[in-house]
Amino acid sequence: PTGLSDGDDVNDADASPTNEIQDLSSVVNGTDRTINISGGSGTVISVADNDNSPSNEIQLLSKSGNSINLSNGGGSVLISELAAFRSGVGKDHALTGGVSLIIFENVDYDLNNDFDGASSFIAPFEGIYNFSGTLTLNVDSGADSEFYVLVDNVPEHLILMTSSENIASFSFSVDLLLFPNERVQLGINSTKAGDIIGDPIQSNWSGRLIMETTK
Repeated sequence: PTGLSDGDDVNDADASPTNEIQDLSSVVNGTDRTINISGGSGTVISVADNDNSPSNEIQLLSKSGNSINLSNGGGSVLISELAAFRSGVGKDHALTGGVSLIIFENVDYDLNNDFDGASSFIAPFEGIYNFSGTLTLNVDSGADSEFYVLVDNVPEHLILMTSSENIASFSFSVDLLLFPNERVQLGINSTKAGDIIGDPIQSNWSGRLIMETTK
């Protein structure tokens, strides 16, 4: 045909210059996404992951006693608590020749507030505790002294000491299995009058939780 060489008169049975142009669109319906194409058909795609809650992955951490808890059924784990103190004798305490509790009024530290600032440690948890210390006495030569570690007023550890000099010093260390609210104190029974020297360096005791036994 005339003008065929320039392509202007080619008839491809589709004289529209725009009918090949199509538009994409989408429609949201819950977890379904419908993808449409103009002049054509659409298809539906589900984005559901069997978990349609926007908030059920949110969990909260909390602490109750020595338990760390995760909400929404996340479980819990037990942790060791801190329980430790150290206190010294701040002034001379007279020994009257009988049984008496030793007063430790010079507190260095008390991490869990389990020591009463005088004579008593109250166990906060079931576990193995270590108690240690040093006592320095000024008593008559030849005096016999009995030193006690008391748990709820019952002797659990005993040291017998005979002094050959007026100034006598001894140290101790003991491990005890304690249950919650059991009270630990130190007591002394001297056959002669004298003093516990009031110097926190020379007369002191400390205690700490080594291991909980309830896990």
